[in-house]
Amino acid sequence: MRDLLARAERLPAGVATPTLRACLMPAARTAVATGQGAAARRHAARLLWQGAASGDELRELRLLVIESYVADRHGGDAYRSMLRFDLDHRPVERRTATRFVTALLDLGMAKEAVNWLASLDDGDPIKLMLRLQAGLVEPEAAINLARPAAIKRPGAGWWEIIARAARTQGRRALRIEALEQQLQHSTPASSSRAGGARELWQTYFSAARESADRQHLLDNDDAGWSAFAASRATTDPMIARAVFAHLARRGATPGARTNAQLQLELSLQLAKLEVAALRLFNDADIDLATLDPRLRYALGGVGETHGLHAAAVRMWEGLELPPGLAPVDWQLRLAAAMMRAGQLDVGVAQITQAVAATGPWPPDVVKRASALSLEFLDAGHAGAAEPLLAALAQRADGLERRHVLFNLGRASDMTGKPLAAAEHYLRSAAHADSNLPDALARQARLAAGLSLARGGYRDDARAQFEWVLRNSRDPVQQDVARRELKKL
Repeated sequence: MRDLLARAERLPAGVATPTLRACLMPAARTAVATGQGAAARRHAARLLWQGAASGDELRELRLLVIESYVADRHGGDAYRSMLRFDLDHRPVERRTATRFVTALLDLGMAKEAVNWLASLDDGDPIKLMLRLQAGLVEPEAAINLARPAAIKRPGAGWWEIIARAARTQGRRALRIEALEQQLQHSTPASSSRAGGARELWQTYFSAARESADRQHLLDNDDAGWSAFAASRATTDPMIARAVFAHLARRGATPGARTNAQLQLELSLQLAKLEVAALRLFNDADIDLATLDPRLRYALGGVGETHGLHAAAVRMWEGLELPPGLAPVDWQLRLAAAMMRAGQLDVGVAQITQAVAATGPWPPDVVKRASALSLEFLDAGHAGAAEPLLAALAQRADGLERRHVLFNLGRASDMTGKPLAAAEHYLRSAAHADSNLPDALARQARLAAGLSLARGGYRDDARAQFEWVLRNSRDPVQQDVARRELKKL
C-alpha cells in the first residue's frame, strides 16, 4: 500500500490519461482505507481536473472525497459535498443515502442528515436512529418501535437506539440491558457506532454506585456489595451484574474480585449473552493477569464457538493446561485458534509441540486433529497440516488412516514434494479392506499418477494412469487419465 501511494505522489505532469487513471484511482481508494484523507482528496482532484475520470469512476471519486472528509471529521465539508453529489445524482440510491446518514450521525449532524430521511429503508434501524436524534420521535416511542424490531430481527442497531433513548430518560437498568445486547450482536460494520465494552463498564460502574448509595453500602465492604448483588440476581439481573462488574474491577480483595468475575460471566451466560461477556472482559483496558484462569478458559471457548478467534487466543494464551484435558487436545485447540486468527507462525509452533508428544491419542483428539488438518489444507496451509497428518498416520487406523494418508499426499504435493506425495497416495490405495479397489483407491491412484508425472517419473506415472483406465468407471477420472497419458 505504501508503495502504491508513493508511486502516485511521484507521477509527473503530462502523464497519459490511462496511466493516470490506473495509478491514481487505486491510490485514492487506498488513501481512504488507510485514513489518509488529504492524500485521497489530492489524487481525486488531479483526476477530476485533468478529466481522467468519467461515468462510474467519477461517481466513485466523489464518494471517496466525501468519505475522506468524514474520516478526517470535517463535517461541514462532508455535508456540502454530499449535497452537491445529491444534486448531480438525484435520486440518490438507498445504499448511498444510508452511508451519508450514518456518517453525519457519527459527526453529530442529525439535522443535516434529515435531508436523506425519505431515502432510507423503513426496516433499517438507522432511520429510526435519525428520527430519534433529530427529535422527530420521542424516546419512549423509539423504544416501543425498536424493541419488537430487535426481537424480530436481532442486531446491534436496534439496541443502540434503545440505549440512547434510555440514557435520555435516565433509565439505567434499561440502558444496561441495551448495551449488553448491543455488545452481544455487534459486528465489525456496527462496532463503529456501538459504544462497546468500555461504555458498558462505565454504565455498570455508575449504576452500581447509585444502587450502593441507596442501600447505604460502604466502600471496601466487598461482602455487603456481593450479598446485595446476589439478592438482586433474579429480580433485577442488570443491576446485579452492575454490582458484580464493580467488584470484578474495583473490589478491595483478590478473592472478591475473582468471585465477582465468575458471577458476572455466569449471569451473562444464563442470559444468553456469552459473546457480550467475552467482549466485555476482552476490553483492552483489562490486564488479563487479573482474570481468573477458569474465566479465561470459559471465555476462550466462547470465542472458539462463535468464530472470534483472536479473542479466544488472547484469553487462552499463557494459561496452564485446564483440568480434565489431554495436553495434546489443549495444544491443538490453541493452535487452531491461532491459525484461524491469522497467527500462522505461532500456530505451527504449537502444532509442532503437540505432535512431538509420544503415545496414543484419545479418539476424540484423533477426530479433532483430522478435521483440523483438513481445514488447514483447504486454507492452503500445507506446512501446518503436514506434521499433524504425519502424527495422525501413526495413530489412526482403518478408513481414517487411508484418508489421512491421502491428505498427507495432498500436503506433500502442495509443498513441492511429488515423489513423497505419490508414496502417500499409493499407501492410501493399498490399505483398502478388499482386493476390489474402492472410490478412494481409484482417486488415490490417479493422484499418484499426477504427482509422479510432475516429478518426471514418466513410466511410473503411465502405470498409474493405465491402472485407472482399467479399474475406474468414472468418466472424469478416465478423461484425466487419457489426457495425461498423451502428455507422457
